Amino acid sequence: MVFRTLIGRWFRYRRRSLVALSCNRTVKCGLLILLLFSTLITIWYQTLQSLNKSEERLNLHSNVTTRWRQQTKHQHIHPAVQKGEQTFTGPNLFEQYCNDPRNATVHGNEGQSPDGFTLRMVFILIRHGDRSPLHNIPGYTPPKINCDFESWYTGNDKAYKQFPVRMRTNQVQNNYHFSNWSPVPNKLTCAIGSLTGRGALQHLMLGRHFSQAYASLLNSKKTFKNQIKVTCTGTPRTYQSVSALLYSFLPYYSLSDVDYKYASSIYFCDHDVWSRNMCFCKGAEVFRRKIKVYERMIELRSQSASVLSEKLKSLFKADISKLGGMSSVADALAPGFCHNLQNSHLTSDRNFTIDRKLIDEVWTEMTQVMYQHWNDTDKNREKFSSVNLYPLLTEIYQGIKHFIDGQHSTKVWIYSGHDSTLTALLFVLGLNDGIWPPYASRVNLELYESEAGSTSNRFYMKILYNGRDVTNDVNFCKHSTQFGLCDLKYFNEFVSNTMLLRYGYNNFTAACESF
Repeated sequence: MVFRTLIGRWFRYRRRSLVALSCNRTVKCGLLILLLFSTLITIWYQTLQSLNKSEERLNLHSNVTTRWRQQTKHQHIHPAVQKGEQTFTGPNLFEQYCNDPRNATVHGNEGQSPDGFTLRMVFILIRHGDRSPLHNIPGYTPPKINCDFESWYTGNDKAYKQFPVRMRTNQVQNNYHFSNWSPVPNKLTCAIGSLTGRGALQHLMLGRHFSQAYASLLNSKKTFKNQIKVTCTGTPRTYQSVSALLYSFLPYYSLSDVDYKYASSIYFCDHDVWSRNMCFCKGAEVFRRKIKVYERMIELRSQSASVLSEKLKSLFKADISKLGGMSSVADALAPGFCHNLQNSHLTSDRNFTIDRKLIDEVWTEMTQVMYQHWNDTDKNREKFSSVNLYPLLTEIYQGIKHFIDGQHSTKVWIYSGHDSTLTALLFVLGLNDGIWPPYASRVNLELYESEAGSTSNRFYMKILYNGRDVTNDVNFCKHSTQFGLCDLKYFNEFVSNTMLLRYGYNNFTAACESF
């Protein structure tokens, strides 16, 4: 009887347990199905939203050429950009890019102090001079270019003639990054991306211009090491360019007179201040990929780009994407025409002379694509530029602050970089007009002190691009200049706050690690 009672209780317990387990499984399955269903709805909604956004962009750029001509009607385009439209033609653009030093003299408004103001310091960002191509096109044989300044230069300027000799004798480079590089182009045949003799001459002339514009900043009786700071990216062409510039800029210049600092980033992110992950942040890479997609979309929607792409495909027997894009084609073809070596041809079985008309078409199309970034509603090019240039502009901001506070006496800061560096800076400042920065281009940020200013309002800035005063066109000082200068507080506010906050990032870390 007891045994039967125990067996009965056991069966009743098991039945209740099975029912409870069944109920639990039913609830869990229901929750799982509900979760899966909500996930599918979310994915469907995001996909639909992305498609709608892409369709909006495609409609926005339905006719690139017409849009470009009407762009001046949009208030968000800067006056500097509008000025760029006046020269938006192939021949003028290409000749400007080549920047032939034998046909022009370097001039500009650098160092011109308004009445009642004194120039105190300057930050100069330069692009290297004329170089050989970086890209190769299948089937195209580039012309041979002389990269030996001594044999190339046939002018009469004695100082320029002595440049190679002076650089060879009694020259000691203190930075091991540059110790194996010649400070002067000295190869009869250029390697890939090498500074030419012409490129060195461009910076010799620029240095001479700076020696007149900024003579008041330097004391030749004291060592230049405390007066000048030079930073170069890790390529011989940027090192040789700034060496040529300093040779003409400083009296009796020797390499040991100035300490050269090596920058592993083309945007001059200092690894001593920022970590490697910050200097090569994920955010910038995400923006770069979006920029490529956007540019490809523009080319696909542009009738003129399609026609040109077909012409290049027929000529080089390869799709434009296989050639590396329009900018790669432009880079490969440009040096031969810049040096007036027009015997460029394809392989022997397909002899064909590249005419000037083709490169003008390529240059115009490439410039138009770059200009269209102002139409990008997501502002990817501006975000990309702001994230990459934040460390450099912060260094400039800190350099000015510490100079005013008396913590250092360095008055001339020179950064020798690339076209990508200047392009990014021009986008950050709101000045980019789509035009590829010419060889030996420069951006100058000058600091002035008012002789009658109050203690809290003594310092002002002037910004120049290739010698032209663009202070009133810069986004942080637009229509707010006084005496042609920008109050330093606007620059400080821009770098420390607005530069990243305008895109929703509270700081540099947030911009780099938000992806």
